[in-house]
Amino acid sequence: MQDFLLVGVDGGATKVNCWSVSVDDTRKFTLGDVNVNRSYAEYSDYDPEFVPVDIKIQLDELSNGNIQVTNAEVKQA
Repeated sequence: MQDFLLVGVDGGATKVNCWSVSVDDTRKFTLGDVNVNRSYAEYSDYDPEFVPVDIKIQLDELSNGNIQVTNAEVKQA
């Protein structure tokens, strides 16, 4: 089996959690031994007042193929 690094990422409402993932010879996945998590508040660009674009607008933009990313979204990303 070729060596590679597989990472699982779980982005929640207040933090992001990342784990390395191991794959054995039977292709079974298990959590690896490397885990890092960070609170979004740890980042200088974090805006606790950020409000995402209404989901109906997001879905309309997606269906129309015309997604309008706001400056606030870019910064928060």
